[in-house]
Parts: sequence; C-alpha cells; structure tokens
Amino acid sequence: MRLEPQPSSLPSAGPQRSEFLHSLTGLRFYAALAVFLSHLELFHYFSGISGGSVFAFMKGLGAMGVSLFFVLSGFVLFINYLSPAKQAAFSMASFYTARFARIYPLFFFSILFALPLVLTPSQEPFPWFNLAANLTMLNTVFPGIGFINIPAWTINVEAFFYALFPLLALLFRGNVRRNLLLAFAGFILLRFLTSIAFPHSEYLAAEYFPANRLPEFLAGMALGSAYANGTAEQWQSRFTARLAPGWYALLVTLILLMSLRPVFDGLLLAQTGLNAAPYHYYYYLPFSALLIAVLVLLEKNRLAPALLIHPWIILGGEISYAFYLLHRSIMLYTTRILEQGLQVDPTTLPLAAGLLLGVLLLAVCCVLAYASYQWFEKPCRSLIRSAIRHCEPGAIQKLRARLID
Repeated sequence: MRLEPQPSSLPSAGPQRSEFLHSLTGLRFYAALAVFLSHLELFHYFSGISGGSVFAFMKGLGAMGVSLFFVLSGFVLFINYLSPAKQAAFSMASFYTARFARIYPLFFFSILFALPLVLTPSQEPFPWFNLAANLTMLNTVFPGIGFINIPAWTINVEAFFYALFPLLALLFRGNVRRNLLLAFAGFILLRFLTSIAFPHSEYLAAEYFPANRLPEFLAGMALGSAYANGTAEQWQSRFTARLAPGWYALLVTLILLMSLRPVFDGLLLAQTGLNAAPYHYYYYLPFSALLIAVLVLLEKNRLAPALLIHPWIILGGEISYAFYLLHRSIMLYTTRILEQGLQVDPTTLPLAAGLLLGVLLLAVCCVLAYASYQWFEKPCRSLIRSAIRHCEPGAIQKLRARLID
C-alpha cells in the first residue's frame, strides 16, 4: 500500500512519506482471506460439522474482513489525497477519475462473470433492469433488487464513500477534533431517530446500507489525518525497543477480540436477550482502527510482523481486490460442476475431502485473481487514465497545436 512522497520544495511541517506501508498491503490479503473463509463455511463443504463452533467462528470472519477494508480505505485515501503535501493540489475530477479507474472495470467484469449463476432457463423476460441496477451500483438504492455478485455490495458502499469524500474532507479543516466529535454525535443521533421512525426496516439497519458504514470510513480518515500530520519522529517516539513485546501482545489481543465477536454476541443474547449481531460493524470499528495504528507504528520502527510483509503476502494484498470480487462466484461454479457435472453433493464430503476442496478453491481463486489483476485490472486502469488525460483541455490544445504545425 503506497504512500506517495512529498515534493522536496514543500516545507517540512508534515511527514515525509516515501515508503510503502507493506504491512497494510499484507493486511488486505488477510482481510480478503477472512471473507473467503466465511463464504467457504457458507457452502457447507464439511459434512456433518459445519454447524459446530469452529465453523461459527469462520462464518464471523467475513464481517471482520469487510470492516478492515472500510477503515483501511479511509486511511489510505486521506494519505493519498488530503495529506499536507497533497491537499493543495486536490482535484475532484482527478480523484473521481482515479477511483473509477481503480474499482469499476473489475467490478463490471465481476458482475458479468457472476451473471450466468443467477439466470435460469425459465427466467423470462431477461432481467435487464436488475442487471442495469447492479452495473450502475443503484441496486443499493432499490433494496428489492438482489446482488448478482454478492461481495460487490461493499463496492457500492465504497462508491458512496467516494461520493462524500470531498465533503468529509471539510471536517479536517479548523478544529478537527471538534468537527469529528460533532460528526460522530450527529451520526448516532440520526441512527437513533431512524430506528424510531422506521423500526421494522431491515434495509435501513442492514450492513450493506451505505450510511451505516460511514463511521468506519471516517475513523480511517481520522487515523490517516493523525498519521499524515504527525512527524516520523512523533510516531517513532511512541515506541521503544523494550516495549516491543507489549505492542505485539496488543496486536494479538486485537485480532482475538475481533475474531471472537460471534462468541460475545451469543453471550450477550443469552444473558440479556439483546441481539447485537446485526450491529457488528460498530463492534469492529475501534478494533480495526487500533489494529491499523499498531501496524503502522510497528512498521515505522522496522518491526512489522513477518507474516504481513513477506513478498507472497504483499502480492496477495495487491491482488486482493480481484480475489475478493471473484471468489464467491468461483465457489458457486465449483458447486455446480460437482453437483451437475460429477453428480457429487459437496455437503456430504468427508472432512479430509472438504478440506482439500477448500485448499484447491483457494489456489484457483489466487491464480484467477492474479491473472485478472495483471491482464485486466491494471491494463484497464492505465487505459482509462490515459484516455482521460488525453481529453483534458491542455492535452487537446497541445494536440491541436501539433496538427497545425
């Protein structure tokens, strides 16, 4: 995950950011892997034990991975666009162009890739409106329309964040602490009033309703602001070698607390009768932000965990977007091949065969994600950016001058 360097001509009020934060790139891989594991449980490839505690734990991993993605998104976008070196040159046109080039081509491809899975021979007429709503990300606005590629709901939420990003940037001017406190207080009040006005609306309370996930993105932006506006010395001063075991212990504790959220939900329901599961994204928010902060702190002191900065893990982080968008469709195609082609019910597989199938699915997802990243995602991104640059007024004027000459 790259943080662009500041021009040397700028004053040194902000930190110099010329490095890659490898640990955050590695974290993206594990977040995508957590979602993969949760969906693997969903298909019940392990005969007779998929309802046990181990698989209940696996099922909860997906929500944790998604929360990490949203907080990471706010952190990285703040660094790349609103840091002291970047905010003066911030352009809404270039921001939206870069975001569109980054997410939409593969998003579009993932919808078409998953489309045959939702079509049946008896489906007449062809659901053009549903397809159009999915491709334009408007199915979030129409709760009655399902997702053709279910993991893509998070991209709809990300698009919502991008749309609000210039407005959210205003919170980081003037008294930032006061602005953020008012923003979070306003969100809590709005959330409370909405629950009173629409007590039976599952959609407004759902995890895929974009406004519900805004605090995670905003928390990431706040963390990015703290990082971008602090000096390297300030971040390093928070760490001493003798405290290293404590920071690693905190890191492990945070991961455990996030992983065990389903257990805590069950205890709360058993003891009080309160069902907190639908609001899991509020539980993950502080832990996700603190986890990212600890990883940044460790990497600033060259003590990033080896399991996050290994070259293969970093590559996994680079292809994590493709991996995330394609993995569930690959699982569904595999299920159809087993059931219809080989006449095998995957839910009746012995444990060993189910585990082997899971490993093979992971390998296939990684290979196809790498292929799509190298030969589709990156070329499309470069092509769109190049086309936009050639359409800019300055480029058109230069081209016209060359033609005249």
